[in-house]
Amino acid sequence: MDPLLRIDIKVMSTPSLVSVIRRIVSAALKEVGTSEECIDQAVLITGEACGNIVRHAYDKPSPYKVSLEINTDALVLEFMDWGKGFDTSTPPEDGHFGLSLISTIAPDAQIESVRGEYTLVRVCLPRG
Repeated sequence: MDPLLRIDIKVMSTPSLVSVIRRIVSAALKEVGTSEECIDQAVLITGEACGNIVRHAYDKPSPYKVSLEINTDALVLEFMDWGKGFDTSTPPEDGHFGLSLISTIAPDAQIESVRGEYTLVRVCLPRG
């Protein structure tokens, strides 16, 4: 089944653009009648995932991709960078709460990373 809406954005990893991506996600979800709770969760996840990329993936601003797919009953968010990567089996250091928060909001979140190659965070949320 085709999605109601799919948006793919390639963006530079600068702090000021995180809020732009959050607003795009929020506006798209509002436009198709998504519940406020789902919008709040999606915007929070977007901020955390993009913020992690900006802070940890690269030593200088570099491109990453955000994808939003909205279906009738659910939405899928994907965040992909081609930066440093990390070992997903190692617990995060103190002060690194982003991925833990994402996993709390979306327990089925998929986090895939290969050191020195890429990181992919994929989240599926019911639209409510």
